[in-house]
Amino acid sequence: ALHSLQYPILLPLFRGSLVAPPYTLLTVRSRAAYAGFRNSIARARTGDEETLDSRDLDLHGKTWPEALEEFVDAYNRAVQPGGHTCRILRVIHGYGSTGGPGILRARFRKFLEKHSARLDFTLGEKADGNPGHTIVKPVYALPGADAALSELVWEYCEQPRTLSKIAGQFRRYGTPRVQQVVRSLESQKRLRKAARAKNSVYQAV
Repeated sequence: ALHSLQYPILLPLFRGSLVAPPYTLLTVRSRAAYAGFRNSIARARTGDEETLDSRDLDLHGKTWPEALEEFVDAYNRAVQPGGHTCRILRVIHGYGSTGGPGILRARFRKFLEKHSARLDFTLGEKADGNPGHTIVKPVYALPGADAALSELVWEYCEQPRTLSKIAGQFRRYGTPRVQQVVRSLESQKRLRKAARAKNSVYQAV
């Protein structure tokens, strides 16, 4: 049987709303899991450095729109030219409800897969046996806020939605901005407009 073992790994963490204390002790199930975690982050090292420049971003409990906006902002700040490059971003999204993977975790990892040409990532369960987080290595900047909103609108329109429904769902972004995103998605042929009763609806393609 596997026994939980504790191995000290220095992980300098972000301040403020992110996870404290500044250094953490990783608990893993086996030496093999520990070795897997070490291998997954080895590419982040330079020279003979033994400490890892890592930041924790806690998205647990947030809605998917809130989480996506916060992640893209933190990620792009980590790779901005002339800024402080974060070699590893450990994103905490939680396990989800019992019996299912959790909406936030599933959507976040789907987003990472879509943008895998811009970043590297390792699932927490493969790194250290913890499915409640995902380890992201920033490489290239992600599309900005409008692109993130476009993804949210496109996902929301998996079922046909009227423009008023879309604007209401994303009202925190402002109606003009949402309408512009809808028009852009339609021109990209990612949304299909169709007449239904008195109103037109938009559906993801």
